Amino acid sequence: MKNLIGTWIYNTGSGEYWDCPNDGFDTIEEAIEEGKRYFTDLNRKHDLLVGSFDVGQRSDSFVNICGSKIIDQAQEDSYEIVGELSDYWLYNVSSENVDLLSDMMTKTFRKWLKITNNEPKFHSIDAIKTIKIEG
Repeated sequence: MKNLIGTWIYNTGSGEYWDCPNDGFDTIEEAIEEGKRYFTDLNRKHDLLVGSFDVGQRSDSFVNICGSKIIDQAQEDSYEIVGELSDYWLYNVSSENVDLLSDMMTKTFRKWLKITNNEPKFHSIDAIKTIKIEG
């Protein structure tokens, strides 16, 4: 199956589910051009007046692990085991180190998803732009 993450699509559906009659495009310009062609033809064939459509880029940006949640869980777990002795453990972790933990855990989680064949069969849409149809 072709990896669709990063491709651009135009939306022929409505609501939160996006629908596009092809697998996507390498550039936003290609998606806009094909979207304009699609909706211009649709307007002409069915005597409609669709005035705009959305384009966006497929993303898997939702597959991220939050380092601060991991630190919070480690603090809670250690408190349950040793009590107040752990009160200030990981208390002053810098935001750079939290980001480092997030990046490391996200990479590990994504690798695990791939190895175990649990990669999502869905994606999110980012960089959404509304395109007006002229004429």
